[in-house]
Amino acid sequence: MVWPTLRTTAAPRLTKNTSCETGYAFATTLGSESLRADVLTALRSRYDVSGVIVVPRAACAAGLDELERIALGSYGSRFRSADYAVSLGSGRWRLGLVFMDSGSSLEPEAANRLRHQHDDHLEVLSVHDLMVGVLKYDQGKRIPWGAPAGFVERMLSDSRQALLATGRSARTVRGALRLFSREPRANQSR
Repeated sequence: MVWPTLRTTAAPRLTKNTSCETGYAFATTLGSESLRADVLTALRSRYDVSGVIVVPRAACAAGLDELERIALGSYGSRFRSADYAVSLGSGRWRLGLVFMDSGSSLEPEAANRLRHQHDDHLEVLSVHDLMVGVLKYDQGKRIPWGAPAGFVERMLSDSRQALLATGRSARTVRGALRLFSREPRANQSR
């Protein structure tokens, strides 16, 4: 899965490309670094972007599955997997993932700090590799997933790691995962 911050239709050397709201899902035999470079080149030819976050499908699925297990275990029948909503009191909350690209795995101290942070409208439920599972208050209108990404960036700003983060609703992530039910075979043409 590729989560750029802007939309574009230009993407060289990719075998399949399907738009998923503000991100893209690609089926390709390219490695993560080649995919990142190609997408970033295409985006930068038309837009001012700071980066692109590439998450392999298997890692993305594992992070979302973990988030679903945590939500079901923590909230039981108040969690609805159909729309990734959690009913708490009179409010509705939504599950989502923040994807990070720091060039390396999070340091244990930074991951621990994230697990213990929350505010009135956001709770961190999981930290899996470079994905943070969050529960965000649903204000009844479009939920801007940039807010959880900004929260994660602020919480980690004092760590030594440079960080780029972007957030997506769990529903959007699940939709992107469904677009491609399996990884492409290595012998497919580019």
